[in-house]
Formats: sequence, structure tokens, C-alpha cells
Amino acid sequence: MRMIRSLSLLCSATALAAHGPAFADSRVGADVQVTGGYSTNPFSATGGDAGSAMATASFLPFIDLVSPAGNTRLSGEVTRTEYARRYDGQTDYAGGVATRLQASPRTAISGNVNYSSRVINALNPIINPLNPLPGDPNLPVIVDPATLGSFQQRTKMLSGGVQVQHQLTARDSLSFGANGAAARYGNSLFPQSDYDYYGGNIGYQRSISTYTAIGVSMGANRTLYKRAGFGNTTSFSPSATLQTRLSPTLSINAAAGVTFTDTDIAGASRKFTAFSGSVSLCKKGDRSNLCAQASRSVAPSAFNGVSKQTSVGLNYSYELDPRSQITASASYSRQAGVAGISNAQTFDFGYASLGYSRQISRRLSAVATLSYSDSFNSIAARRANFYGSVGLRYRLGDIR
Repeated sequence: MRMIRSLSLLCSATALAAHGPAFADSRVGADVQVTGGYSTNPFSATGGDAGSAMATASFLPFIDLVSPAGNTRLSGEVTRTEYARRYDGQTDYAGGVATRLQASPRTAISGNVNYSSRVINALNPIINPLNPLPGDPNLPVIVDPATLGSFQQRTKMLSGGVQVQHQLTARDSLSFGANGAAARYGNSLFPQSDYDYYGGNIGYQRSISTYTAIGVSMGANRTLYKRAGFGNTTSFSPSATLQTRLSPTLSINAAAGVTFTDTDIAGASRKFTAFSGSVSLCKKGDRSNLCAQASRSVAPSAFNGVSKQTSVGLNYSYELDPRSQITASASYSRQAGVAGISNAQTFDFGYASLGYSRQISRRLSAVATLSYSDSFNSIAARRANFYGSVGLRYRLGDIR
């Protein structure tokens, strides 16, 4: 209940920020997408003939609200997937609101709230809901690799965050924020645990040149597990930060620090300390975008309790011409449990995809996707999944 109340406050704060100024413009529309393809192992089965043809239909409505102070987007998703053999059909749901507003000449506010209810499979693994919020859509998607036991089970996620940045002087700024998540897993073959998470952060940044800023930050969070054996955990993470632009098209963001963790298991305190940090490099060209990312953190997981998580990823897009685009992405995540705190096991998950889209008319586009995913060091030996699909996407409503 505490987590739900906290996220309700985040929702209220985001809504108030979004509706403060009068909106000068709005866009209402929806994408309808239908695809057909084949997956060699959609639910990461351990043996037998697991492949199946599949068809997917998605409805993705959105409302964009634009004001002189900023933008707010409300979005949703309903996706129905049918399999030709072996598996039952499934319907997935998601929705959210994201806002970025300039509350005053010196103060900017950003935030989002997201909810999803999905049947987990190799094409749609559970992403880490604790990525910095609001997230950067250019960065790779990082998953919780220990959720493999939830394949074919419905998993529900509620997450949210708000961040405020205030310019103290022409060179100095202060930021503070809060975020949280509630994870609920379906019945599983493995003893995974639901959890609630909430935390906050504060940071200071100083520009030392036209293109470079350095700073310090402190984050604190609390994780509450529903399964007693995992233990509730409090963490503190001080770090130093760097933002720099090496050229008009190339930028680097980095942070390095340490995380101090205290877990209460049956009344006994278990402590450990771990390095934490991240680095991202993004290059934006006239027709292409490239972002590479690596991170190390201490975060909650489905099976390993609070554990050490390492990830690397890459996102790339390129416009072949005004109507055609290719995209590519890859990510690898590793999660290592801590002895004496929970299941001291290591899980790995890798994912790569290649996509192509071609605009046929103002509203209609053709899409094609190839992807690969595999789990490593899993409790049960699972085979890789290869997936290919082709389809059509149609825009309803506003097409600006």
C-alpha cells in the first residue's frame, strides 16, 4: 500500500505539472499495426519443437498536449498475439503519461508514470523498471535477466518518477527527484518475489566550460519484498558525474560511485558495498543516431533479491531516404546475487534486433523485423530464440 500511495503522489505531481499552463495545441491519434512472422522459441522452452508462426495486432493511441512551457504525452497500448500451434493467445496492455515542462525561466520539471500488464516471452522480456526516469528513448533497453522463470506468466509493472532541475546561477544547477516501482509476477516455476521500490536523489552540477559540466549526486532507496526470505533493503549511492560535448554531434554522460547496502534478513543485518556507475556515448548525425551505454548498479530483481546488475547496450538508426529507415539494437545484461542475502546465482540475457520501415503513403508504412534473444547461466538450459516478421502500420488521426 505504501508503494501505491507513493506512486499515486507521483501521478498527481505529474498531472499537476502537465495541466498547469494552458495548452496551445494538441494532437490526438493512434497507430494500428498488424504483423505476421515466425518465432523458433517464443517462451524459451528447454526442449522439443518449440517454434510457431504467430500474428500480432496492436492499437497504440496517444494524445500530445503542447504549451509554451513544454509537452505532455499520454499513450496506451493494447496488443493481441495469436500462435498457430502449441501456445494460447495473449493480450497485453500498457499505458503512461510523460511530461517535460519549463515551470519558470530557471526551473524545469520532467516526469512519467507507466503501467503494463504483459505475458512475458523472449520477444518481450521484463525491462528494468528502475532505469532513470524519465528515460532516454535513444538508450538501449535493459532487462532483468532473472525474470526468465516468468515466461508465459502475466507480469504487472507500475513505475513512475519526477525530476526537478533548478538553475542557481549561470554555471550552477541543483536537481532533485523521486521514483518508484511495484512489480507483481504471476505464478512461476521458480520462487520469484513481488517487490515495491521507492527512492530519491539530489545532485549538484557546475559548468566548467562551454561544453563540459561536472557534479556530485546522492541517491537513497528502499526495496520491500513480499517474500520474507529475500529481506528488505536500504541503499545509499554517492557518485561523481560528468557531462561533456566533444563535438557538435558527439556527447558523453558518465557517473561513478559506490553503493552501500543494508539488508534485513530475519532480524539480522547483512551489508555489502559495490561499485556503481554508468557511461553513455551518443552521436547524432544528419541522417543517423548512435548511442552506446554501459552501467553497473545495485537494484532489486525477481529471483536474486537486491543484487549487482551489469549491462551494456547499443542503439542505431539510419535514414536511407526521406521514406525509409533502418534500426538496430543490442543489449546484454548480467545479474549476480550476493551470498548471504538471497540466491547467490548469476543470470545473463542477450538481445539483438534489426528493423526496417518504409513509408508507403502519408498514413501507411511497411515494417519488417529480425531479432535474436538468448539466456545464459539460467536455472534450466534454454535454447535461443530467432524471430522474423513483416507487417503494416497505419496512422489514425493527427499525422503531423
